[in-house]
Amino acid sequence: MTLADHLTALMSAQSLPDTVAENAAPEWIHLLPAGEAGVIGTSDARGPYHVTNPDQIIAASFAVDDRLPIDENHATDLAAPSGQPAPARGWIVAMEARPDGIWGQVEWTTQGAELVTSRAYRGISPVIVHPKNGPKTIQAILRASLVNKPNLRGMTSLHQQETGMNFREKLIEMLSIDAASSDDDIMKALSAKMKGKGSDAAMQSALGEVGVALGLEADAKPDAIVAAAQAATKSDDKTIAALQASNAALTSTVTELSATVTSLQEGQSDAASESFFQTALAERRAGVNEASKDKWIALHQADPENAAALIAALPKLGKTATTLEPPAPKDGEVSLNADQRLIASQLGLTEEAYAKSLQSENKEAS
Repeated sequence: MTLADHLTALMSAQSLPDTVAENAAPEWIHLLPAGEAGVIGTSDARGPYHVTNPDQIIAASFAVDDRLPIDENHATDLAAPSGQPAPARGWIVAMEARPDGIWGQVEWTTQGAELVTSRAYRGISPVIVHPKNGPKTIQAILRASLVNKPNLRGMTSLHQQETGMNFREKLIEMLSIDAASSDDDIMKALSAKMKGKGSDAAMQSALGEVGVALGLEADAKPDAIVAAAQAATKSDDKTIAALQASNAALTSTVTELSATVTSLQEGQSDAASESFFQTALAERRAGVNEASKDKWIALHQADPENAAALIAALPKLGKTATTLEPPAPKDGEVSLNADQRLIASQLGLTEEAYAKSLQSENKEAS
């Protein structure tokens, strides 16, 4: 795989479980969220990132090596180049595309398993590849790192995944409510359950598990658990709303800029046409006068080059304009020479109207 036209990014991504079943490190870790319509938000300004084809990402990730390292704090990228150690704490040996993103199967080293189970680290940060220019579409996952500062949004708790049940499903089962219940319905049922059976041992135990899954201590108060649950269910909505507001603001700005550019272009065109006419008028070009101003300006705005060529072909009138004075009419007929008839035709004037215009100019000049 050629990476010359791509950039790598070190992405803090998710919280590891505070407690691990049977004191064992998880076999599968969430490497990349699916995002909202394929768009992954971040806690910093490097995002958002785009996921268009998870299967292609997985194939590209293992194109060079079938074992991808997991280190600490991106040591492979930050420490190793200066000669410092960057030991692997685990190896990603497989990946799966699931509805909520890409998951990786890990073979932990002894030190890596201890770091996870001892809660020395709480996050996984993938090192991703994306193009230098254009949308930041993720092309591959090169490796991952144990970190403590999450960045990518939309990650699912590993503890929930290991038990085969996500947080929402766990709440619904615990509360014995309809699986199709909305988030508001779940919160109302949870509050009612806590008020009605606050001393129930099973309920307290279940709430403790929920609190741990939300990143709280096992003995967290019920109110704190409800607040954390509400924040968890609404955080993605806030992110989407922020993205929508940002897109709306950007669209509005682009529209305003487009209108401004159009207005400037129209203003420049009007000014150029007016200048063109005034120059021709000052040169006393035949047939150029206030009566024909609108026609000349319209012609210039429609075809500046053709208008300039027509004006250049027109003779300049002297003060008396005797050279262009038409012959005296005979028996009420108007007589123009060939050049004058051509000019009248270009201006859309009848020969009689153009002759009268010339006669008017000659009188003014005298």
